[in-house]
Amino acid sequence: MDLKSKIILIYGPTASGKSSFAINLAKKINGEIVNADSMQIYNDLKILTARPTKKDFKQIKHHLYGIQSGKKSFSTGDWLKLAIKKIQEIKNKKKVPILVGGTGLYFKALVDGLVEIPNLPLTFRNKIRNLQKKIGQKKFYNKLLKIDPLLIGKINPTDVQRSIRAYEVKLFTKKSITEWFEGTKSQFKKKEFYKVILDFPRVDLIDRINKRAIQMFKMGADLEVKKFLKLKIDKSKSISKAIGVSEINEYLKKNIDEAEAIEKISIKTRQYAKRQMTWARGHMSNWKKLNPNRLNNFLKKIKKDKKYYLSKKDIMLIESIKSDGIEISKKYEDLYEINESEMPTDIQVMINNNEIGSVVLRIIEVIGQDDFNNLDEDTLYFVISALNQLDIDYIRNKILLKVLPLKV
Repeated sequence: MDLKSKIILIYGPTASGKSSFAINLAKKINGEIVNADSMQIYNDLKILTARPTKKDFKQIKHHLYGIQSGKKSFSTGDWLKLAIKKIQEIKNKKKVPILVGGTGLYFKALVDGLVEIPNLPLTFRNKIRNLQKKIGQKKFYNKLLKIDPLLIGKINPTDVQRSIRAYEVKLFTKKSITEWFEGTKSQFKKKEFYKVILDFPRVDLIDRINKRAIQMFKMGADLEVKKFLKLKIDKSKSISKAIGVSEINEYLKKNIDEAEAIEKISIKTRQYAKRQMTWARGHMSNWKKLNPNRLNNFLKKIKKDKKYYLSKKDIMLIESIKSDGIEISKKYEDLYEINESEMPTDIQVMINNNEIGSVVLRIIEVIGQDDFNNLDEDTLYFVISALNQLDIDYIRNKILLKVLPLKV
């Protein structure tokens, strides 16, 4: 399976192991990860929102995590603009964009485009919500079909949120929400996407959710929430509604004990995971489902991008090159002698994965261009030949433009 030309989308319920899977996939196909989770956008509540760790960030380049203050609003439209930009930047580097998260609306906006419906006044929207509560969903749904017959058969009669949204859009804009959708399209072609859902068996997922809630407390989620509450962020803001904030607040007030807080967080998280999979059934029926217990089998089928890995023959060639007593191999043998805390983490990862070609490129950056320039032309020629499986245009432009005219 060759994914290097695709934009990879990974969706799944909370606690399904999306981030870990994305990192392992990125390592194999030279990818970079873009956040598609509405809570992980914010720089608050790193533990509660299960944002990837510093170790994760060091292994693979991550984008759009912790970029916004919780005091500010951040819409799907805001995310879409940034995500499109990041995708283009990653593709321009000849890498593979991997978007991962549990916010279905983000993925829908990316794949189908975002409907640019005018902002509706809050007072008007509240009026519609109150009407629905007053008369009940059945009567409200019938009223919706009377004012917008184009929706017959398109919205489930029990879908309260979509019914309210369609009603308010029709009433305010005098235009059916279906008509708004018709003029919407994605920035990308459908065939550019490779879309997968991590579909955990319910029992297994519940167990993972329970363990995560316990682990969050061990990591200091209570202290994180205590610090967060001091910011006095408006309760209407999205980040204030993050699962765990209200439960841990009750724990801090000593209204409940730790075990009760963990149980409440687990219950609410399970409910959220159920909603995420309900969304997937309604909007992602054509996505490939993967059992997270079999992800290793899936990864084995992925073709490693040969451009980014040297063969044993090429590694031997690099190690054998000498010029004026200088050995390329000696240059990166010296790196092994650097104190581990001083060695750039990305080099550590590449050495561990035997990605020698990438190591050599990073060595050029570490030892400095001047030192590298001291190697004679013949040596450089052989180095370039050995690295020829990497993107040669990248080498020409970024590394060796001022060293010598390429002969390869």
